[in-house]
Amino acid sequence: MLQYRLYNYTVLPGLTKLVFVVFAILFPIMLLNMLIAMIANTYQQIIRRAEKEWIRQVRARVTELAPLYAVTLTVEPTVVLTTRSSVVDIRLRPQSDAARC
Repeated sequence: MLQYRLYNYTVLPGLTKLVFVVFAILFPIMLLNMLIAMIANTYQQIIRRAEKEWIRQVRARVTELAPLYAVTLTVEPTVVLTTRSSVVDIRLRPQSDAARC
């Protein structure tokens, strides 16, 4: 175990003790802050992947249903992110005759 009385033998014992106390208080706080930042970053990556997967599934479903309506549709995903929540806007428009060929 660390013997705190050894700090009395340094050149500046008061400053040594102060630096130790500041380090002992700030270091765990900084580690916790880094952990929170890493978790938030991971959460954002998962949300982005989920939105991309949702768009992929919508595309697959629309192209699956298109022959039922006898209209070929093209899915143009437009992702609009707001500060409060993420909103995904899917716009459908029929292909032109030139694009179908």
